[in-house]
Amino acid sequence: MQVDNIYYSDTDSLVVDGPLPEVLCDPAKLGKLKLEYSVKEGIFVAPKISYLDSDKGEVFKCKGYSGKLNKDQYLSLLKGLGLDLTVTRWSRDLKEVTSLLVFLLKCVFISSTVWFDNI
Repeated sequence: MQVDNIYYSDTDSLVVDGPLPEVLCDPAKLGKLKLEYSVKEGIFVAPKISYLDSDKGEVFKCKGYSGKLNKDQYLSLLKGLGLDLTVTRWSRDLKEVTSLLVFLLKCVFISSTVWFDNI
């Protein structure tokens, strides 16, 4: 049991190329790790922006965007290309009941970091 490569890590996740030592893993104990997915393919663009093809299906994560990106969009971000995205958000207005706010966001990939700029 040896892990040679760490492909991604975050405060609560780790993607490696092999099984971890059993002493580190126990899904029932606080502070221990649990195996959530066996990953076939992963695209790691930036922190909290990733695509996984796993034993449980595709997993899409893109912090700041509530929609679902497809694999090709993750590959575009990895290549440094931008994406034009539309995000719809609901907001409660105490005076006028409910109003719909639509924000057009431009996703720009710069130096391994993704920013969402209001247009």
